[in-house]
Amino acid sequence: MIGAGVPTADQCLPVLFEKLLFVKLPPSIKPPPPVKPPPPVKPPPRMRLWRPFPAAVSALAIAGSLVAGCAGADSSANLAAGGDRSGGEPGTGSVVTGAGSLGTARARQDEPTTVTTSPRRVWATGEMDPVTTTTTSPTEPRAGDGPCDGEQALRVTVTGSDGLPITAQISADFTKDGKKVDATGQPIPEDQYSQTTFLNAASGITQVCFPAVPHAEVYLEVYPKDFVDGAYTSRSKVYGSVMWHGVWAGPGQGVYLRAPLACRPEGRGKTGTVNVKAIVAGHETPLRRLVAWSRAAGSAKVTPGFAVADASQYEAPEVKRIENVASDQDYLLQAQTADDKVLTVSPVPVKACEDTNVEVDLTGSGCSAKVNDEAGKDCKLLTKPLG
Repeated sequence: MIGAGVPTADQCLPVLFEKLLFVKLPPSIKPPPPVKPPPPVKPPPRMRLWRPFPAAVSALAIAGSLVAGCAGADSSANLAAGGDRSGGEPGTGSVVTGAGSLGTARARQDEPTTVTTSPRRVWATGEMDPVTTTTTSPTEPRAGDGPCDGEQALRVTVTGSDGLPITAQISADFTKDGKKVDATGQPIPEDQYSQTTFLNAASGITQVCFPAVPHAEVYLEVYPKDFVDGAYTSRSKVYGSVMWHGVWAGPGQGVYLRAPLACRPEGRGKTGTVNVKAIVAGHETPLRRLVAWSRAAGSAKVTPGFAVADASQYEAPEVKRIENVASDQDYLLQAQTADDKVLTVSPVPVKACEDTNVEVDLTGSGCSAKVNDEAGKDCKLLTKPLG
C-alpha cells in the first residue's frame, strides 16, 4: 500500500525527464569534435601536345615545295630563239628559291610571291657600277640547252604586268671581280652581253633558263619587242623594259620580272615618258643617247624599270625622249650629247601616262638641272658613260 506522501508515477516521470535533459556530463565523456574532411586532391597537370611554331610550319612547307619542285622540274628546258618549251609561275620581280616545275606555262598573277633572297643593289650611294648595263644588243653568245636544276642554273620568268606572255629579248651580264665574263668565266668586251635569248608571246612561254652561269653575279635586262614578218623589232609599243641586278645562280634559283604595260591612248597603262633638253654653253645641243635606270629596290611588287633611246638604233640624227618608262619609280637619267658629253640627273620621277620634262644646263662653272621646272636637281658631268 502506497503511503499518502509518496508521489505517483505520473508525477515522477516529468521530473525525471527534466533532470536527464539538463544534466552536465563530465569532461571525460564529452563527444569528440567533428573530424574535418581531408582537402581534395588536385589532379595532375594536363600534358600539352607539341604543336609546331609558325616558323617551323613555314620551313616544312618550303622544304616540301622544294622537294616537289625538284621532282617536277623539266630537265630539258632550252633557249631557242622565241623561247623554250618550258613554262613557269609568273611573278613580280622577286628572287625565290625552289621555283618549282618548269612545265607550267599558265600566268597566275594573283598568287603571292615568296621572297627568300634579297638581291644586292649595285649602287649604294647614288653611283652605279660602270659595267652593270650593256645597251648594245649582240645576238651571240646565247644561252644554250641544258637542265635548269643544276648547281649553276638560273630560271628567268618574264610576263607583262597584265600577266600575259610577252615577246622580249632577255640579256644577261655575268660580272666577276668587276669585269664581265662569259659562261666559261673568261673576260669579254664591255659592250657585249654574257648571254642573251628571246621569248615569243605566240608560244605562250614565259620562262627561260641560263643553265651554266659561272660563279658570278648576274645582271638581267629585258627588252620587250614586237615580232613582225619573222623578225624582232628594235623595241615594243606594248610593254616597257625592266631589269634586275645582283642575282646569283644556284639549285632552284629563279627571278621573276614583270614588264609594265605601255600607256594607251585612253590613258590606261603603267609607263610614262621622259623628255630631255640639253643646253651646253647657252645653246641647245642634240642628244644621241638617253638611258634611265630605276632607283627602286626590287621586291615582290616592284620590278625596277629600265629604258634606253639610242639614235643609232633608231637610225635618227638625235633622240629627245625615252618612252615606255615604268611608272611610279624614280630614275637616274644619263644624257649623252652628240659630242660625247655625259650628264646625269637624279632623281627623275615618272608617273603613269604622264610626261616628265628634264632640262640640263652645262656651263663653264658646272652642271644644273630642272625636272618639271623644279630646279636644284643633282646634276653631274662624267668622264665616261655609266652604261
